[in-house]
Amino acid sequence: MHRAAHLLVAAGLLAQGCIIYEEHWVTESCEDCGTTWTWTDTETTDTTTETTDPGPTLTSELELTVSSGLPGESLLSSLISVGAFDLSSVQEVGFGRDVSVLDVLERDDELVLLLNVASDAVPGDVQVFVTTTDGQGWLLEQPFTIEDPGTTTDTGGTTSGTTDTGTTGTTDTGCP
Repeated sequence: MHRAAHLLVAAGLLAQGCIIYEEHWVTESCEDCGTTWTWTDTETTDTTTETTDPGPTLTSELELTVSSGLPGESLLSSLISVGAFDLSSVQEVGFGRDVSVLDVLERDDELVLLLNVASDAVPGDVQVFVTTTDGQGWLLEQPFTIEDPGTTTDTGGTTSGTTDTGTTGTTDTGCP
């Protein structure tokens, strides 16, 4: 009998007021329940703060000693500091397109880079990026230039634009 009384009390309480099974279904205050509670949609409220990456910082304190090359060419160039930039903090050097860094030799006052210009590289300027150990990105003010093979000039140690005439001359050099 005691159990039946508890069930009757519970059934009476259920019949008297509103029972809200899911908070998500309540969009206004419950007028029949005598409460002024209103539901706030917490699932669609974005409380995160989105941060944007400002990108690399333009710098004139870093330069390449050789800042141009031909398609298909491999060349040595040094990354040097022309200001107060600490070269020991450089973690990576990269190029925007068509130029890859094959090897890096670290010295006190320079980073010697073995560069390769792709054989199908398009002539024009290429951005040069540097990343430091603190995660900061830098963009060199002076880009690397891929030259047009048809408009190159003699660089003093290489030959370009020479024509083979097909004739061979002989002279006595005095060598036995």
